Amino acid sequence: MMQTLFSTRGLARLALFAGLWWLLASGNLTSLVIGLLVIPLAAYCSLAIEPETGSGFRISLIGAVRFVPYFIYQSTRGGWDTAKRAFLPSMPIQPALVSYRLQQLPPGAARRFFLNVVSLMPGSLAIELDDAAAVASLHTLNRAGFSVAELRECERRVGALFCDTEAPAQ
Repeated sequence: MMQTLFSTRGLARLALFAGLWWLLASGNLTSLVIGLLVIPLAAYCSLAIEPETGSGFRISLIGAVRFVPYFIYQSTRGGWDTAKRAFLPSMPIQPALVSYRLQQLPPGAARRFFLNVVSLMPGSLAIELDDAAAVASLHTLNRAGFSVAELRECERRVGALFCDTEAPAQ
């Protein structure tokens, strides 16, 4: 049965969406007039579309604190790389499709999140995930610059974020 807005999950989502609204509105209290309608609606919809198969996941607070700087760094690198390629057409481009076998992440949210993060890394785009075979298809702009080690590091960090795996010592 679907959770209600007054359950623990519902209240957590209300708080999450309220915080997100406040950030997007830059703390402007006048936008709260619309927010008072939209925030509960968003929380209700997120509860309504959540699968009832018990496919929940846990997020590690420590993993999240460690992941945010990594995510910002990788996103900045990806944006910078894209900008350089747009303004310097002489940069090498050797497009390729690459198969990457996932080592740590179980099927579900952690794998999907991993693919979204990989798409923000320099010169890469996640195309497809074969969950049964644990293989991701990726497009890379520069085959010579493609790094499996970077993907392994990203996978390790996502695993630590989702409490799905024990992150190996560095």
